[in-house]
Amino acid sequence: MADHPQADSRKAWYLLHSWAGIVLALAIYVVCASGCVALFVHELQLWQYPELQRIAAPAAGVVNVKAVLNEAKLAGLIQERATLQLPRYSNAVILRLQDDSGRMAVFDPTSGALLGIRPEGFGRALRVLHSDLLLPFPWGTFLTGFLGITLMFLVLTGVVMHRRFYRDIFTLRTGRSWRLSWSDAHKLAGTWGIAFLGMMGFTGSVLGLAGLLLLQTAVVAHKGDSGKAYAEIGGKTERASGTLAPLGATAPMLARDIRGEPFIPRFFTIAHIGDEKATVTVEGERPDYLSTNDRKVFDREGRLLATPRGVGNGAGWRTYSALLPLHFAEFGDATLKFVYLLLGIAACLMPVSGILLWLDRHRRDNTMARAQHLMRGLAAGVTIGFPIAVATLFLAARLAPQWMAQQGNPVLALCSAWLATVAWALWRADKPHTERGLLGLAGILFVLVAPVNAWVSGDAVLFAMAQPLHTSHVVDGVMLALGLSLLSAYRHLRQ
Repeated sequence: MADHPQADSRKAWYLLHSWAGIVLALAIYVVCASGCVALFVHELQLWQYPELQRIAAPAAGVVNVKAVLNEAKLAGLIQERATLQLPRYSNAVILRLQDDSGRMAVFDPTSGALLGIRPEGFGRALRVLHSDLLLPFPWGTFLTGFLGITLMFLVLTGVVMHRRFYRDIFTLRTGRSWRLSWSDAHKLAGTWGIAFLGMMGFTGSVLGLAGLLLLQTAVVAHKGDSGKAYAEIGGKTERASGTLAPLGATAPMLARDIRGEPFIPRFFTIAHIGDEKATVTVEGERPDYLSTNDRKVFDREGRLLATPRGVGNGAGWRTYSALLPLHFAEFGDATLKFVYLLLGIAACLMPVSGILLWLDRHRRDNTMARAQHLMRGLAAGVTIGFPIAVATLFLAARLAPQWMAQQGNPVLALCSAWLATVAWALWRADKPHTERGLLGLAGILFVLVAPVNAWVSGDAVLFAMAQPLHTSHVVDGVMLALGLSLLSAYRHLRQ
């Protein structure tokens, strides 16, 4: 006898609801997992280019900006406008080329000599994955903003649902049933990380939707005048006069104290290079505020003209300026980043454990239909495929550096490894030990990163104690630890 049409309709809606939930949970996982890596985008660049760590610091801590600009001009790298990244994670001065090639020019901070031109590194692809999900701007940014709102909603509903909040903080029952352990892990990750998850959801949603929120707020404040709104957000710019004039002293622009306010310059942008109306915008941090978005505008002689984005512009700008350092742990040292990493891994466990618990309920009820098997394969491919894809980027950067130097190839390598893992997991969706095999592969790839790096570059973590400990050694050590953790999970699943 055929099923009743109403029952078929309910089944179809149930499957649609289930697939939507799985996809949404996996999207949140992708944002959280890529965020864990995006925290260390600068450290990844130093791992890929260890020579950046060996550049000498500028004499007396003063960067020779004019020498860098002159060298870049002679090399044909800049025309009328340029933005320099001042020394921070390394002593180099970095100029990101404006030809959409994803390359950067590296300069000596003292002599201004051009040390080389190279790609920005595969860390940039991972940062874009976190901020835009590799989608066209601004749609990817808006999507991550809405996912941030979803994360805040899940945190709020989770708090309302769990009445035994304080009991869950200290409950993790292992050695009993698989489902019980994952259920406790789900609650434990949520309760201990609730403040972190809420903060990540809030800052991520505002940063993702900032383009909409800031512009609309400014337009309302200026009664619909979009020109004034853009000027308030970006700052006014002078037109070139056509009269040649050299850049004056840059010391006042890079001072650590401007009109009695402490200031740490990070970026130096000059418009209308060589013109009488040239303006310099210096973006940096205020150490007395949680801000990385303070901006000072100078004329070519070093006279302060405006502060379009400064903490002195009201509580609104101070709040917005604090979001980026809060989101990416840029207000502390490496220890804070590792704390964020641990909390981020716990955040990744939330959607993963939720999916596993949902699928396990269907398995125990003997209702694992083909659709549920595919959901299981998709979940395994996406969640375990991400670390496999990340490890692939590390190994490709060392084994195929010329190929990885071509524009778009880091994204191609990331997506190819990830999609191949998803395809394999979907093909093996109804087979046992699919997840275990993928965990073992991910663990092996992570463990291989350190020895491959030592073999190719000679920058070995095993010999770090006999020489200065560089960032690349720390990255190798972290990859080795994560690889051993994945192999431990592989061994635990066998038992």
